[in-house]
Amino acid sequence: MANKNTARWMTLVICLVAMNPVYGLLYEEDFRFRHWGTAEGLPDNTVTSITQTENGFLWLGTSHGLVRFDGHQFTVIDLYKLSRKKTSNDITYLLSERNKLYIGDRNGSVSLFSNGQIEVVNDLHSKDGDEIYAIHREQDNTLHVRRKLSGGFVIHINNKQFSHSKVEIIADFVRKPGPSTPLLDTGNSLWVGTIEDGLVLFFKEQQFYWTEKTGLTSNIIVTLYEDAENNIWIGTQNGGLLKAELIVFANTHTTLSEYSVSTDLQTILANRKKTYPFSVHIKKVSKDDDVPFDLSRKDHAFTFTLPYFNQPEDVQFKYQLSGYDEGWVEAGGARFAHYKKLPPGDYTFNIVAMDKQQQWQTKTVQYMFTVKPGFWQSINCLGFC
Repeated sequence: MANKNTARWMTLVICLVAMNPVYGLLYEEDFRFRHWGTAEGLPDNTVTSITQTENGFLWLGTSHGLVRFDGHQFTVIDLYKLSRKKTSNDITYLLSERNKLYIGDRNGSVSLFSNGQIEVVNDLHSKDGDEIYAIHREQDNTLHVRRKLSGGFVIHINNKQFSHSKVEIIADFVRKPGPSTPLLDTGNSLWVGTIEDGLVLFFKEQQFYWTEKTGLTSNIIVTLYEDAENNIWIGTQNGGLLKAELIVFANTHTTLSEYSVSTDLQTILANRKKTYPFSVHIKKVSKDDDVPFDLSRKDHAFTFTLPYFNQPEDVQFKYQLSGYDEGWVEAGGARFAHYKKLPPGDYTFNIVAMDKQQQWQTKTVQYMFTVKPGFWQSINCLGFC
C-alpha cells in the first residue's frame, strides 16, 4: 500500500499531467523490461539501491557487496574485505557525489568509497536491524542520515574529517520503510514501486501496471533510478535488476522522457548529441618490468570499457599506440589491447569508442608511458661490449 509520501507524489503529478494534451498513446505491451541477475554476474538477486557517478558507471547496492556496472560487465567489490572488516557488504543505500559514493549498510554505518578505497565516516553503535534508510548531502557540508530504528543523525564534513551529532527529526526526504520512493522522471512521468503489487507508471493521462504476470521478475520493487541518459532502472527483491525499455521505434533506444517531448523519430534523433557524454575508461594497464638478460619482457596490455546501457554489444572500439602503430586498429567489441616486445621509447595509447551506426562517438582518451632501455641497451654497455 502506498504511504503518505507516495500519495502526495501521485497528487502532484496528476495535477501536472492534467494540463497536458494526450498524444502518442502507449500501451503496456509497448514496454519491455531487460533483466540482469546472478546468471549475468550480479552477486545477489536483490538490488537495494542504484546510483550513477559522473564518469557514467552505474553502482548497485546488494547484500553481497558493492557492484559497478558498465552495461557490459558487473564488477563486484568486497567492502568487508577492503575495509578490513570495519564495514558490511550488506548495502542498503547509495549516494553519489561526483565520482565518490557514500554507502549505508544494514549495520547502520556510513562509509565513503573513493578511488578504490573505503573509509568509515561514522562510528555510532547501532542496534540489531538498525539499517541506513537514506543519506542526503546538504550544501553546508553535512550528511543527513536516517536509520530504521534510532532516527537520524548528521555527519559533519570538515577538511576530510568526519564528526557526527544525533538528531531526533530530520527532513522529509527520507525513505520510510515500505515501497521504494516514487520517481518523477525528466519527462514528468511518475514511476511508483510497491511492496507486492509490482510497478505503476503515470504517463500524461495514462496509467500502466506491471506485475510478474506482465513482464516483471518480482512484484516487490525496492528502488527506482533515472540515469543521465534517462533510462529507468528498477531494483527488485529476488528479481535482480531491470531496465524499462520503450519498444516504439525499435532499435533507436528511445526513452520515455524523449517520447514525452516528441513522438517524431526524426526530431528525437536530431536532438541527440553526436558526442557521447562519457569517456572510455582504461580499467587496467599491466606491464612487465625490465629484467636483465630477458629481452622478451616488454609487454603492455590495456583493458578498457565504456559505460553504455543501450545495446552495449553495439559499442565498437578503435585504438592506436602512437610511436608504434601506423594507423588506428579496429577492435570491434573487444575491450583489450596487447603489445609485445615494445622497443624503448615514449608512447601514447589512444582509445575511442562509437556505436555501430556511428551516430555518436566518444572523445579520445590517452595514456602516456615510457619503455626504458635495459642496461644491456645502454650506451656504456654497448661501448663496453
